[in-house]
Amino acid sequence: MEFKGIYMFDDRKEAALVGPTESHGIFTAEVGGISDHSRRIGRHILLTGDENAIAQLKAVGIQVSVDNIFGSPTENEDDLKESLKLYNRIKADNIWTFWLTYYPKTDIINVALNHKILTDNDIKNIENGFVGYAHDTGSISGGKIDFYANYELRFRLRSFIHYDPLYNFLSKFIVLIPFKRTFSKLILFLTAIKNRDKKVLYTIRLLCTKKFAP
Repeated sequence: MEFKGIYMFDDRKEAALVGPTESHGIFTAEVGGISDHSRRIGRHILLTGDENAIAQLKAVGIQVSVDNIFGSPTENEDDLKESLKLYNRIKADNIWTFWLTYYPKTDIINVALNHKILTDNDIKNIENGFVGYAHDTGSISGGKIDFYANYELRFRLRSFIHYDPLYNFLSKFIVLIPFKRTFSKLILFLTAIKNRDKKVLYTIRLLCTKKFAP
């Protein structure tokens, strides 16, 4: 029987996680805790040991899916470039992208307030349920949507195309592509087909759904 494994990597436990997988029918490892890779903004870090664990998973035929959240307070383009460098190294089979969504009474709201990213009116809207949708643009608005859409397309193309010369060639034209979010959704669908993901129908439903409150 095939099943998925969800791994929150701890480098001290990586050997225990990877060792027995060949005999247990795992076909995908969904790796959580890789929402960003920069110490500067204080989020989870993928250690070298974890990269080795991912390599071992892929070596025994287990697909690796990772999550990336856009829009943390103070995140900048250097942080996204570091994330892209990581994805170039690990060549994940799927990169799920989520857009930061503020929920009432969560600690990240205080972080955003301290950096003057949110206003009192924003907080009022959040508490009234206008929180965005993580699979759409979340709580991101204005010119930042185009900025993150550029990297969303780069990340998803990286998981779809593992052949470096082809990816490097196509990535040069991403900035010229209109409707980047539409292309990103298309690549997500094609990636699900490539990976023979049994959740492909769920992916289609997800792509066709737009919500303001998940």
